[in-house]
Amino acid sequence: MSASSPILSRILKKIDDLPTLPTVLQQVLEITSQEDTGAADIIGVIDADQSLTANLLRVANSPVFGVPNRIQSAKQAVVLLGFNEVRSIALSATVFSMFEAAEGETVFNREAFWRHSYLVAHLTRELFTKFPDADNKALYFTAGLLHDIGIVVMDQFFRPEFKDIVETIQQENEMPLRAEGRFMGVNHAAIGAVLLRRWQLPKLLVKVVETHHNPWDAPAAAAPLVRALYYGNLLAQLIGYPAYAQSEAPTVEGFLDSADAQQLAEAGMPLDKQWLADTVTRYKEDEILLDLIMGAATPM
Repeated sequence: MSASSPILSRILKKIDDLPTLPTVLQQVLEITSQEDTGAADIIGVIDADQSLTANLLRVANSPVFGVPNRIQSAKQAVVLLGFNEVRSIALSATVFSMFEAAEGETVFNREAFWRHSYLVAHLTRELFTKFPDADNKALYFTAGLLHDIGIVVMDQFFRPEFKDIVETIQQENEMPLRAEGRFMGVNHAAIGAVLLRRWQLPKLLVKVVETHHNPWDAPAAAAPLVRALYYGNLLAQLIGYPAYAQSEAPTVEGFLDSADAQQLAEAGMPLDKQWLADTVTRYKEDEILLDLIMGAATPM
């Protein structure tokens, strides 16, 4: 995104209006990123915020995390789930509450968007085994959750243009990125990167979100995570959970014939075709698994 872009200039002018991360979450992120802190440090921070504690326990007790006994306190959550999971859940719960549906008429399905985001977070975390980066393992869920946050920024701060985008996707079957470029001059990935920089989140995370639709342009240090995110996002769409509820879900065959698939192959980033098809089939047929994931995604 060029610094001279009129849309970028408008975004930067609105930067002070973009929400900042609550102090308690900033503390959680800082504590969980340090090697010399213990469970007591993060427990004390979470316990001081009743809303965060309630949301943490709700998500932690969802079947997605497979905890056999009900978690009843922040202390239990930290002990049973570990720093990385607690960090991810805390961020998830906070972001949900920060971005409530904008006032006034909207054509955007916010609930479908959050379900997509949470499914991508789950899939990206699962793809760590295929695209491992031990130093940044904690970012996999976070990247999946926040990859499309720029769409919410458009919905809240650029309502007229965003309305045109959504209607064009629905009525003309336009590809979302193309529609965003047509009416905004920039896509949601670039806008999301502006917000994540505002939040002072890790530079690697910002770059991964910024390039999650074109992972071949990401720096080498971001390659494992951006590949996991790209394929997590693709799988969510193939399974039938796109970010824009109005957009038509792609097919495995359609993706394999796309320019993206060709560029991924040329960049040495292809994923086994059979694995891709089998994974989509497995998730589509496992309604219980999808219900568990989607249930965890529902904000309080």
